[in-house]
Amino acid sequence: MTTTAETTTTTTTPVATAPVYRVYIGNLTANVKEEQLKESFAKFGDVSNIKIVKKPKQTFGFVDMSNEDAAKVAIEKLNKTEIDSQQVDVELAKTERPKRGRPTQKPRRPRAPKTVSATTDATSPVATTATDASAPATNGKPKRKSNKPRKSRKPSTPKTPTATDAPAAKKQQSSTTLYVRNIPFSFDDAQLLEAFKEYTPKSAHVIINKITKKSRGYGFVEFDDVSNREKALEMDKKIIAEREILVKIALVPEHNDTTKEATTPDTTTTTA
Repeated sequence: MTTTAETTTTTTTPVATAPVYRVYIGNLTANVKEEQLKESFAKFGDVSNIKIVKKPKQTFGFVDMSNEDAAKVAIEKLNKTEIDSQQVDVELAKTERPKRGRPTQKPRRPRAPKTVSATTDATSPVATTATDASAPATNGKPKRKSNKPRKSRKPSTPKTPTATDAPAAKKQQSSTTLYVRNIPFSFDDAQLLEAFKEYTPKSAHVIINKITKKSRGYGFVEFDDVSNREKALEMDKKIIAEREILVKIALVPEHNDTTKEATTPDTTTTTA
């Protein structure tokens, strides 16, 4: 008696998931919070996820929205606007390309062993191979030495010193100028001067990028005397327009009898 076993095949239907439209936000400040991004994007649709990526030289983020129309409206309304007092770039996030694997190499065919000719007479002299240390250099003939004189090498010319080889100029603390970093990018000279008005500053100058014509986020405040400069150091780590500013004494090049005293502070260095 033969028994036939019955087999049952179960087909599972994958569950469809709602599409997610990811929006990229660039040029964020290092102090931005997820709540600020959610508050900005929730005005245009549902926000399912927020991610902020902080790197040493830049901060950016991603906002996932469940509706394509809402994502397009958010991009149109928020691009080139300010979030956390800084202008941001908003656009649709680009999908990552799949990584390509390294091509597999085909196995090499093994070489056939060399065969010795059967017609070689046992009494014939043995041929010298190329691996023999006593074999001639080329085609059984000794290598001839060339009678041509060798070319003499030209003596190397000494390296001429350049401007970069000169020792760096020594720096000293400025008696009237402070260096201010992490100021809001929307500030101009007048707004920076107004922030220090309690200490009667003489002038203020925000450093501007020559290419983009925008603030570089730092500047200098000058005072009439040392006492006002010392008092203004109290502004260090104060919050201005939701940004913590850093205030230090500016450095200027040391002057001697042959050079004039610097009238503007060195924009590259500050005191520790």
